[in-house]
Amino acid sequence: MGNTQSGGSGTQIDPERKGYHVLRVRDDSPAHAAGLMSYFHFIVAVNGLSLDQDPALFPTTIKESLDKPVTLTIYSGKHNEYRDYTLVPRWWAEQKDGLLGCSIRYTDYQGALAHVWHVVEVLPNSPAQQAGLIVDHDYIVGTPEIILREQQNLYELLASRSNEGKPARLFVYNTSQKSVRDVSIFPRRDWGGEGLIGAELGYGALHRIP
Repeated sequence: MGNTQSGGSGTQIDPERKGYHVLRVRDDSPAHAAGLMSYFHFIVAVNGLSLDQDPALFPTTIKESLDKPVTLTIYSGKHNEYRDYTLVPRWWAEQKDGLLGCSIRYTDYQGALAHVWHVVEVLPNSPAQQAGLIVDHDYIVGTPEIILREQQNLYELLASRSNEGKPARLFVYNTSQKSVRDVSIFPRRDWGGEGLIGAELGYGALHRIP
């Protein structure tokens, strides 16, 4: 497995278009072996074919390529470059995660990495502390429930789950571990402090992932 610098495939990629955002990569999975990176990677083509107009092409190709190598063109938001990665879809230990072992979401990827919430402060005994959020090192980068396109979207989600008495699932990137984990947090107004989760979240240019 591995990757090479893209350039020979001839694939035409428009960064204003769409692809699959890699949200979480499982350890020891085919995606992990290929070098896919949580949060920063977007799958924009498979075997040289763009996924912009036909998102179904990707899962179809993966299913038809069991135990056979496929070439994924990846856009890295961290390095602002394209690379080709070789991946072999296969059944592995965690079959519930499919043939790849990663969580993905189809979305437009221009500016997608701008929508992150930096955990600046966590209050004692708060829902944020109980959920294990880590000050400075944790960034909320998404949720499997909705696509977060604006700053207010996260707070609307937390308010909705608080009213329903249900937890919110968040994808949280940690800069020390360089990985994304799935966090369940119970927002509520009666926990004994300020806010629904008891955390200060920074947003904007000063709070991007380093």
